[in-house]
Amino acid sequence: MNFGKNVDGQCTEGDHMLMGEIAPGAAGSTPLDYLPCRDAAAFPKEIPIAPGSEVLLEFYSDDSTADNGDGFRIEWSCENYFVLQV
Repeated sequence: MNFGKNVDGQCTEGDHMLMGEIAPGAAGSTPLDYLPCRDAAAFPKEIPIAPGSEVLLEFYSDDSTADNGDGFRIEWSCENYFVLQV
């Protein structure tokens, strides 16, 4: 994997990931933000998500089939939020 090149704080080239948060009741397309490059952020990276929101992730990777341990890894934990169901 060739992790994205950091250009003005954004990973825009090479392997990178974009994220957009979809708020409840939102209409239209979801704007996506570049997540920090691997070498530009301390890991693990925590991304707080508002309760009741959905998240859209887009991954961009090279075509290498080498299983060398590089890549994307996502872990999450769900908090015990009370969400009123109508």
